[in-house]
Amino acid sequence: GRYTIDLEGANSTFDVMEQPPAPPSAHPTAMELGTGTMIAIVVIGFVLIVGIIAAVVVSRRP
Repeated sequence: GRYTIDLEGANSTFDVMEQPPAPPSAHPTAMELGTGTMIAIVVIGFVLIVGIIAAVVVSRRP
């Protein structure tokens, strides 16, 4: 699937389902940290990004 996200006027297109799986050797740090830690980092990062975007949108309202 192809998803286009419009963020701050910049069009970014992501091919989600068409990307080949990355080899395990490409992410040695991910294997060392463990799955639970990686999920926590991704969730925290996602929440922070969403929070920043929400704050920008709210601050632009008249």
